[in-house]
Formats: sequence, C-alpha cells, structure tokens
Amino acid sequence: MYKHLFSDMDNTLLRTDGSFSEENARVIKQTNLPFTLVSARAPMEMDFVLNKLKLSNPQIAFNGALIYRQLGTQREVLYSQPLQPSDFTKLMAVIKAYPEVSLTWYDANNWYAFKQG
Repeated sequence: MYKHLFSDMDNTLLRTDGSFSEENARVIKQTNLPFTLVSARAPMEMDFVLNKLKLSNPQIAFNGALIYRQLGTQREVLYSQPLQPSDFTKLMAVIKAYPEVSLTWYDANNWYAFKQG
C-alpha cells in the first residue's frame, strides 16, 4: 500500500511545454495521499502546481538543497543547504572566464541573470 507520492516536475509531472494537465491534477487529488514535488527548480517555479493541488506538506527544491512547506503565500523552511558566499564568489570567477556561458542563479524568491559583454 502506498503512503506518499513523490514526483519530479520536468518531463514527468508536467507536459513538454511545462504546463500541468487537469487530468494529472485530478488523479493526484483522487489518491488522497500526501504528494511531494522533488525538483531542481526554485520554489517560485513550483508554486503553480502547489497552488493547483493545494499542497501544504513538505516539498523539495534545488535538488534537495531546500525542503520547505508552503503555507499560503509563505514558505516554512524545514531544511536548507545554501551555497556559501565564498564558494559562490569562486564559482562566479570561474564561470566569468567563459564568455560563451550564460549564468543564472536563484534564491528562494528571486531569479538572477548575469550577462557578459
């Protein structure tokens, strides 16, 4: 007997265009099981599914670096393993050496982009 469902988002739960089907929403709701997204995405990119399913159980973002619970418009952080500022600075220096590489990064609420040149 299943007690909990876990799902990736991209190319698993979502269609190839990134949309979430009504059929998937209906089937997940019918299970009456706790449902957890496990994704490389930032929480803000997961919100549309959480809101549609009205999920309040723990969710996993950033490939496991953040485990949180969505409580209305707020997020309760249950576990966080952020990149240390010194490591981020070193990583930025290495990536900036390759002008053909674009760089984007997230925090829990924002998406940042760095454009070279």
